[in-house]
Amino acid sequence: MGVEKVNLTATVGKLFNLRDPFWIASCHYTTNEGTIKAWEKFEPAALTLKTCTSNPETEKKNNVHYRLEDSLHRFGKSIYCDGPKQKELLSYQVAIALLKFAKNRLKNTKVGLSVLAGDSEDYEKLAMDGTEAAFCELNLKYSFRISKSEGAQEWLSAVKQKFKRIEAQAVAFCKAFKGFPILIKLSREMTWLPGTAEGDKLLDHLAKHGKAGIIIANSLRADVPEFIAKGEEKRLIKGVICGEHLYDGTISLIDQLKEQCDSRSIPIVASGGMVTEDQILNALRRGAKAVQLCTAFDYFEMQYYRTLRSSLRARIHAQGLSKFAVYMERLPKMGIASVQNIPFLYFERFYSKEAQQTLLADVQTSIRMDISVLSGYSLFNNKKWRAALWARFEDNLGMRFYVPHVNSEAYRAIQLSWGITDGAQIEARKDHLIKAVEGIVNLWKETAKKRKESVRERNETAKKDAKAGSEIREATLEIVQHAQCPFDSVYLFDGKVYIAPYPLVWQEEFASPVYAFYGRTLEYERRSADLERVYTKTKHTGGLTTL
Repeated sequence: MGVEKVNLTATVGKLFNLRDPFWIASCHYTTNEGTIKAWEKFEPAALTLKTCTSNPETEKKNNVHYRLEDSLHRFGKSIYCDGPKQKELLSYQVAIALLKFAKNRLKNTKVGLSVLAGDSEDYEKLAMDGTEAAFCELNLKYSFRISKSEGAQEWLSAVKQKFKRIEAQAVAFCKAFKGFPILIKLSREMTWLPGTAEGDKLLDHLAKHGKAGIIIANSLRADVPEFIAKGEEKRLIKGVICGEHLYDGTISLIDQLKEQCDSRSIPIVASGGMVTEDQILNALRRGAKAVQLCTAFDYFEMQYYRTLRSSLRARIHAQGLSKFAVYMERLPKMGIASVQNIPFLYFERFYSKEAQQTLLADVQTSIRMDISVLSGYSLFNNKKWRAALWARFEDNLGMRFYVPHVNSEAYRAIQLSWGITDGAQIEARKDHLIKAVEGIVNLWKETAKKRKESVRERNETAKKDAKAGSEIREATLEIVQHAQCPFDSVYLFDGKVYIAPYPLVWQEEFASPVYAFYGRTLEYERRSADLERVYTKTKHTGGLTTL
């Protein structure tokens, strides 16, 4: 069975099945039509819309979205966020309209609502209006923050009062969404909950509902003391920390609540701190059924979703398995080394059915496509990749095509090393390379009309949404004709690189094996940097053609 056919279906308790265990959290990536449209090409398994409230407050404050890693390494890949409530929260009306839009655009995604916990919320109205949602989340975001005025009381007394209100809101929420998949997203300030009578009470309400889960956990309210960054003194106060800084706390809460949740058949969804692949997998290993992501996309961009999905398939396939469900059963017993190893696959022959199916899946969907070959004639002119490239180019996805210059000494030396002699043989090889380049260029020109129409339609649609973001531009095809001496073919996509070494003796069909490295591995970064250096040098020496 090929790696692309590995089944990633994840079961989230009695709530539902997901196409894979990766879930877009309620955040700035789910706040308007523009951000929803950006997810279309990735088809996420699940997505929670930005949290809504019955009556959003209006505040006068600036938005803060500050990457802490650049200035304060102790925070890892974390981001400090703050903003006015009218931007942080949607109204019910806006949320329902966005739900309808998202359901229309994300056909294969489970789209859910998120509502703020509060005494003034009308959960029954939201339940009536939001029947198209796949689930609803009760967000305890502000519920357990104790203010200075409340702090004048004894802390334990304040805790009890806060919990009574949370319990009442949870009961009302469960009643309003009876028979409907629900989740409660815990406040990061509720780390005391595991093992307590209050924890049992809250979980019992969810167990009684029958189709409920918990999300561990929200962002962390914190102040960052004064520091110097880029020559300026800064202080970050009254905001929250998102990202890697939350990881240890998330894992700790999963460990502490897992037994209480398992005994009641309540699934855990991990949220907060999972940025890198090993962090995500460890959260699944410790007991989460799915993982909500946000900050990971701030650091690695939205195509990271595709990288995670491909890498997980590679890991499962390397274990000789075909289903994520079976992998999940084995994962806790594998040990931490199984999480931290590098996903790697070996295909015996480049033109094998399995290797080609895997490559073609990336050709059609990956945003990045950098190919470095000696010719490419067999791929592009013998129609092996023509249909996939046609679909790619029409969909406004570009390509960088690295090929040696036919008159370079490096190219001649490689041909001679294979036993190809000067004269007609080398001239024939040169002709193959020239025709490969012409074939790609012609294909790009043949798809130009459809590509331009696609760009125009997307931009016209985007104008209807004032928050849709910058204008979509037409992609480019770049032919990089260099004078370097490659020893292998390289096929580099989003978070994945295929490497095929050249044979010592020339054969008509490329019979070399293929080594595939997945995720943001050192080999991926090294190959990416190599190609970037060739690109820069070629650009400065006049060998770059951009269409």
